[in-house]
Amino acid sequence: MPKNPVYLSVEVDLLVQASPYFVIGKTYSDGASLLFNMGGGSAIRFNAEAMKVLSKCQTPRSVSQLREEYDSDSIELLINAQVIVKCEQIWDWHAIGRVEIEIGTYCNWSCEFCPNRENAKPRKSMAMDLFEMIIAKAARHSSIQAVTFHSYNEPTVDKDFETRIELLAKSRLKLDLYTNGSGLTKTKLQMLHDKGVLRTIVFNIPTVDENRFEQITGVRTYRQSMQNIDDALNMGFNIQFAIISTGDEESERNLEQIRNRFGGRFKQEITPWPTTDRAGLLTNKYAQMIDITNSYLHGCYLPLFQLNVGVDGNCFICCEDFYQKETFGHIRDGEIDEILNSERARTMRRHIFGGACAPKDFICRRCKEMKRFSQYPRSFRPSEQMAESVGAYPSTI
Repeated sequence: MPKNPVYLSVEVDLLVQASPYFVIGKTYSDGASLLFNMGGGSAIRFNAEAMKVLSKCQTPRSVSQLREEYDSDSIELLINAQVIVKCEQIWDWHAIGRVEIEIGTYCNWSCEFCPNRENAKPRKSMAMDLFEMIIAKAARHSSIQAVTFHSYNEPTVDKDFETRIELLAKSRLKLDLYTNGSGLTKTKLQMLHDKGVLRTIVFNIPTVDENRFEQITGVRTYRQSMQNIDDALNMGFNIQFAIISTGDEESERNLEQIRNRFGGRFKQEITPWPTTDRAGLLTNKYAQMIDITNSYLHGCYLPLFQLNVGVDGNCFICCEDFYQKETFGHIRDGEIDEILNSERARTMRRHIFGGACAPKDFICRRCKEMKRFSQYPRSFRPSEQMAESVGAYPSTI
């Protein structure tokens, strides 16, 4: 998206349209609304006049045309906040903050809520030259602040974990470490502390009941994992817990036990993470049977929040794409901005955000996150020019 303000006094003939990346979180009695940028950033309150301008921009409008009906301050406010954008830039990428790097495909757990239990991938480790390239390109991208090392794997058991930390420490980037804790020994914790690269540790804690732990994870590393978590807490790291919840009685009991075990050592509330079925891959008790058919898709923050790079360097849609089917480029294709604004990437965003009817087998049609965001009104709707029959799906991206 354009980073500099658009000066209306100069570009009065500019064609603009509502951005597809905003949702309306709240509407007030005076006609004002609170808009959230799904690509990141804080919420912005716009007055009734600005919302009228936004409504008018469901289809392309020239700035001069808008100024005949609305005050210039409202128009300029919306353009400078990138809520309405140049038509040729409507599918450009919003600033991303993180790159999720699949440094390996192996996980030493086989959790019942993960596709790895039944469909484990062939064991691979990312080549160091490829990893180094990703770090260098991410560091050159101004909005990227951090990376992760995970994608259905356990990063701390990767054979090159320490070397990757050494390389990362030479860049300006920080690490958000998602881990089950089993391999995060005191030695590795001390290295992370000394290198100063760690922003957050997110521990996957399925339960603090040892017997149930073995049933869920398929392994017997309970005591080892709990000890490593205790060590990390004692060292003062910024820590979060990923506590998978289905909202049932067992999940509530499990959450209470985890709070009792660790709650006194956290400043913030320990909260559950509602599970997903990984866009329909899980057919056990975590299955959600989502099928968004016969409609344009509504949009989702996940593809705007981070860039996902697989173990072989392919760039894919988001963390829900276990098999990395929805790819739009390779990290070797150019700088990150070039990859994210390639025609394949722009087409993918048009499918995600309703600018074109997504293929019938598009992964987002089975995703809980897409369904969740469908409850929010959006600043953008498919225009009349896009009103082909929703039954006539394109075949591929």
